[in-house]
Amino acid sequence: MNSIVIIGIILVVIGVIVVVVARRNTQVPGSDRERFVDPLMTDEYRKYGPTSVAPGAILNYGGSSHVVRGSLELSQGPFRWWEHLVDGGADGSWFGVEEDEGEVILTWWRKLPGSFEPANPMVVDGVEYWEEERGTARYTAIGTTGLPPEGSTDFVDYKSGDGRLLGLERYGDSSWEASTGIRILPGEIDVLAAPDHNPGTDKR
Repeated sequence: MNSIVIIGIILVVIGVIVVVVARRNTQVPGSDRERFVDPLMTDEYRKYGPTSVAPGAILNYGGSSHVVRGSLELSQGPFRWWEHLVDGGADGSWFGVEEDEGEVILTWWRKLPGSFEPANPMVVDGVEYWEEERGTARYTAIGTTGLPPEGSTDFVDYKSGDGRLLGLERYGDSSWEASTGIRILPGEIDVLAAPDHNPGTDKR
């Protein structure tokens, strides 16, 4: 009787092993579950994301070192992007970081003096820019940005025929501000991350 019980247990164990092996063999290689990688958790994103680039970070670009004074996190529906004010001043530059379909896009902006009104096309310094996108985004601000801690902004994005960028932004009831920008490659900029003790650094 005991031998029959033992044999029965062995058969059950073998059956379980066969089922497990069969399920593994029928799993489709390269399925979405196996291939999916969150683009916001890649090493490239970590280098330029809000855990690294925040008030206190230093950006080495164009032969100069720039200190991040303040940062904006902007969102429109499920989309998020960041704008970082570097070096400050009325003619301060902005470093932009955006994730688009798994690609990290880096841009460098210079604010233009004067006021502007959206048009299509826009002609600035003899360059013709054509509208690509417009909308309204919510933002939160940390550090020195000259803006309230949170609010909304209207924006219009333009691009020239040779790839140069133009952006118009309006915060609250203020007038439109314009900036010209270029897209830069990761190899063109080095990041010395914001210190861990900086209370403005986002650790998500």
